[in-house]
Amino acid sequence: MGYLIVGVGGALGSVVRFAIGRRLSETSNSWMPVGTFFVNISGAVLLGVISAIGLSGNMYLLLGEGFLGAYTTFSTFMYEGFNLFK
Repeated sequence: MGYLIVGVGGALGSVVRFAIGRRLSETSNSWMPVGTFFVNISGAVLLGVISAIGLSGNMYLLLGEGFLGAYTTFSTFMYEGFNLFK
């Protein structure tokens, strides 16, 4: 059951990351990937909040492991960072 909960959270987190990242990048005229920067910082803060309030069990699996795990994926950051060096 835990795998399903993490999977649902991950699916939602990745869609939200894509939507926010794309929207911020389209509206920004910066050379820096603003969308990825915002998503990673906000995800780190949200994970800190979730940890501080002490969610446990299935809610932590859904929000912490699943949603925020996909929301703050490091691969997009590395991909865009590598493209900045090109």
